[in-house]
Order: sequence, then structure tokens, then C-alpha cells
Amino acid sequence: MVYLSRMRLPPADLPTVLVALGDAIARRIQMEPSRFWGILYKQVEPTGDERADLTAAFAPLVSPGDFLGSTSVPLGTTVGGVNQPQALIGGREGAPSLEHPFTRALHSKGMTITEWAENHGLDRGTVKFWYIAGGRKIPRKWADVIAKELGVPATARTWKNGIREGK
Repeated sequence: MVYLSRMRLPPADLPTVLVALGDAIARRIQMEPSRFWGILYKQVEPTGDERADLTAAFAPLVSPGDFLGSTSVPLGTTVGGVNQPQALIGGREGAPSLEHPFTRALHSKGMTITEWAENHGLDRGTVKFWYIAGGRKIPRKWADVIAKELGVPATARTWKNGIREGK
């Protein structure tokens, strides 16, 4: 447990099952649990990538603004025709994880996950869940596209969460 701004996070009166759930979600999106709780209780300002990951993890049950902390975003800011804060785009904030062949291949081409996803009409969070531990299976179509574009093998050995055949 971490102490931020003299507030114990997560709060001591929070049921253990909710603490475990929050910690599991944090690990699933490759975030330190203490940082997750700090963002959730608006004691820590999330990066754009963290906002995008949290929004994807909780969608559609929460709105993107729930993870904005103290950041104010002008009304009417749009992204791709959808009314959502510009800060959720992500961009090049933070160091990219180079643990997966896909992210290494993107890095070698000077691209981010966000850029690749947008170029293919996909959500960054969806793409990230294909390669993080405990994520989702990558659809065969996208494993093949990545293999063709980046040279990343479309095999179960590469995609540890598996490859979903069919649609």
C-alpha cells in the first residue's frame, strides 16, 4: 500500500475483493497497483497512454473523463469525430515496452502502438491487449497483417495469448 498526499491508497475500509480486483486490473494493463490507486483517487496525474489503457479496461462502464484527474480539457475537443478529451490519444508519452516482438518492430520503425492502431482503424487499448500478459487473443487477420507489415511471425509462440481463428 502506498501513501500519497497523506491518504492511504487503497483506503483501509475498501473490501479486500475490490483491492484485489483493482490490483489485478493494474497488473493486466502493466501498471503498478500503487499508481493505479493514485490515479483512481485523483492523487496522481495519469499520462495520456495510462488514460487510454484505463478507459479501454473499463469501457463502456465509465467515461474517459473519470481518469482525467485534475486536468481540464476544453469543451468540444474532438478526436476522430468522437467527443472525447484530446489527452486520451496517447502519443509518445512514456517509454514504450519493448518486451514483445510487435512493440520492438514498431519501435524499430519509429512508430508507436497508438499510431499503428489509428492507421488501421483500431483502438490502442484493443491492440495492447493482444500482447500483454493475460490479454486477449489476436484475430488471425491482424496477426497476418502485422506479419506482412512488420515481419512479426503470426504464430502462437509469438502471440502468447493465442490467435483467434475466423472473424
